[in-house]
Amino acid sequence: MASRTAQRGKLSSIVRNHPKPEHITQIQTPIPLEKINTNDSLISLYQMLQMQPSPPISSFNKLLGAAAKTKNYQDAIFMYHRMVEAELLPDIITQNILVNCYCSWKMTALGFAVMGGIFKRGYSPNINTFTSLIKGLCMEDKIDSAIVLFLKIIEMGFLPSVMIWNILINGLCKSGKAEVALQLQKEAENGMSYLRFKPDIISYNTLIHGLCKEGLLENVKQLLLDMKGNGILPNLVLYGGLIHDFLQIHKVIKGVSLIQSLRFATKEASSRV
Repeated sequence: MASRTAQRGKLSSIVRNHPKPEHITQIQTPIPLEKINTNDSLISLYQMLQMQPSPPISSFNKLLGAAAKTKNYQDAIFMYHRMVEAELLPDIITQNILVNCYCSWKMTALGFAVMGGIFKRGYSPNINTFTSLIKGLCMEDKIDSAIVLFLKIIEMGFLPSVMIWNILINGLCKSGKAEVALQLQKEAENGMSYLRFKPDIISYNTLIHGLCKEGLLENVKQLLLDMKGNGILPNLVLYGGLIHDFLQIHKVIKGVSLIQSLRFATKEASSRV
């Protein structure tokens, strides 16, 4: 317990420094959700609202989820409110979709307001709720608040996923705090007691890109060695990112040298498999 508190303290220190159809009983000519557009969504919604009996809430969730997946956040929010007006009771999945829409739309404060509604309806937020909120805070460049929330959910007993971790790393790098992100990455590699994952290739790609942008080339070199030591092989995204980043900072020769060493390491590792 003491070590867990101490490790959380490292993160804490970083924080400081929106005409009705006729009555129908089923939807006509259903459209595959992955091909649905805004007009299709609204037509389907109003048809579903007229059904007797009403379809299960899971059917509405699929409709809202499809809108959110295609980044039609405003449409999903609009449909949610029409559902509430029709006195349909949203479940935790519905509300998580709403939180995600607000946060992806950079209106995270409204996402937190929805979380308050989750409690009022007798539900409990889950890891998906908090993933959206942390993503929203990072998108709004409120990285310190994102880390505070990250620590809070750990205290609440949630196990952070590598997805949340990558969101934090990306947020730090985009806000010019790649060195802080590197410190966190090292702690994760060493196995924080409250983490049940190891950084993945996305973690490394994001951090390497952030370090390059800030000209921290020696850190990049060491991180590449650490990545190799942890058994993670570079991919095309990493190669492409390195070429772009080193061109941007006019360090072409050093970039080529690093890439050559990476290719050799990759071939060497592949030959041992």
